[in-house]
Amino acid sequence: MLEAWKKGILHIFKKLGGFELSRYIYRDYPRILIFHRFAERTCWRHMGKDFFEEQIKMLKRKFEVISLEALSRHIAEGRKIPANSVILTVDDGYEDFYQYAFPILKKYSMPATVYLSTDFIDKKIWLWPDRIRYVVWQTGLSRFSFRTHEIEREYDLSAEQGRRAAWNDIADYCLTLWEEDKNQFIRNLAQDLKVSVPPEPTPGFTALTWQQIREMMKNGIDVGSHTCTHPRLVCVKKENLIREIVDSKKRLQDMTGVEVKSFCYPNGKKGDYDDNIREMVKRAGYTTAVVAFCDIRNIFDLFEWGRYGIDENMMHFEKVTYGVEILLAFMRRRYAKVFS
Repeated sequence: MLEAWKKGILHIFKKLGGFELSRYIYRDYPRILIFHRFAERTCWRHMGKDFFEEQIKMLKRKFEVISLEALSRHIAEGRKIPANSVILTVDDGYEDFYQYAFPILKKYSMPATVYLSTDFIDKKIWLWPDRIRYVVWQTGLSRFSFRTHEIEREYDLSAEQGRRAAWNDIADYCLTLWEEDKNQFIRNLAQDLKVSVPPEPTPGFTALTWQQIREMMKNGIDVGSHTCTHPRLVCVKKENLIREIVDSKKRLQDMTGVEVKSFCYPNGKKGDYDDNIREMVKRAGYTTAVVAFCDIRNIFDLFEWGRYGIDENMMHFEKVTYGVEILLAFMRRRYAKVFS
């Protein structure tokens, strides 16, 4: 009931010109967007190419899409940011970006930054959430019980809804584990569910190739580091942190011939990195670092640059791009008790 009420208010606000007014008021506040997976048609955790093209066409009409590098240069040099700037970023480096999104970006001459996990690109690893998904979807077992100190649940793995619920809970639990413990847990999970995980990702989980990356870089796509193995950095030992932050940058530069200036904290929520990790990123030679949340405090923070997650919810997409989310953030801060 409350959600329906909120949607109704937003539609009225938009109809009365509130979105356009917000776009004007917050024209000097850049909006950085995050995308992840793409597909022929929209499905769970994948954006369909036609829907993505509709978003890109709207950005072409209404906004100034610039690269992250251009935005950082404007700020570093003290120059005015182009009005109504929107920046596109894509995390992880799945091949479906090249297959479905890149042709659309190229068609409309749109720049974007893709953050790459180098061991994934080198086909040394699966991204760990994909290993969980592969195991949960490939098991022949119809039921699975999952117990931790905080939850005890049983899942019906014969149903799509049950598999999704199991994946969500297991992935959330893995974010609480140290990196070595997480990897051992996933190996044990595969044994318990009687699934053999191939050494390289199977179709649907595959990474970009270096050849594809170099081709895209000739056509408006920048690359940034998303570590080597995509761990939650606060759960990584210090000696391994250096590899994740420094070696990933070097590998990208060696394979592309271009200086890599931007870093993306895996998972990217508050608590997934700390001040020490932030300083390590600076010392490694990056000039920007992005997170996976945005509030009015980190819109202009070059080493915790706020980003908005985007999916197939068009109203959410418009709220973000028109600056309505910034307006709401200011209102929540000013009237905290009302919006709590």
